[in-house]
Amino acid sequence: MNLHTEMFEDGTAYKTIGNLNRFIADSEPYAWHCWDKVKLVCLDVDGVLTDGAMYWTPEGRIFKKFHTRDVTAVKRLQQAGIKVAVITSADCPITRSRLLDMKVDYTWEICEDKWRAIQEIAGELCEMDTETVAFAGDDDMDREALSKVGSAFVPKDGLNGLPGYRCVTKGGEGVLSEIAELILKARNG
Repeated sequence: MNLHTEMFEDGTAYKTIGNLNRFIADSEPYAWHCWDKVKLVCLDVDGVLTDGAMYWTPEGRIFKKFHTRDVTAVKRLQQAGIKVAVITSADCPITRSRLLDMKVDYTWEICEDKWRAIQEIAGELCEMDTETVAFAGDDDMDREALSKVGSAFVPKDGLNGLPGYRCVTKGGEGVLSEIAELILKARNG
């Protein structure tokens, strides 16, 4: 991976990744060390693939906002041989419909324990250890999984204090697209 150390005007050191307009603070060296080894990307839905908001009509129908760039990101990851799984605590028809459209490799709904789900999915899909798994989550219920996977990602507007790389993109605004860019850039270094 093509990492460069640079300085902010105030003298704080940071690392850039190749020619990407991204930085990794020196205080977060764990964030990028194994992006090039990722074989499975697991994602939370609400707050990662969506902005976390839910809209109800008077008839009780639910609407959520997903970003179209994330569909392209799924395809790019899959073309590179990386599996994509979605793990959500919800049981929502609109989410299920969108995930079918995105053609993710695996979906786990109504999940109470995301870390256990990641372990099972990693074993079933790819016969791999969790060190080669990336997970993106935004809330406290994602904390355990974020702290145990090889590569953890948190949207810009995710809960403060969660472990992992803090994306520059907010939930629902193309977080998966940013993650795919970082992983694929690390692979192609």
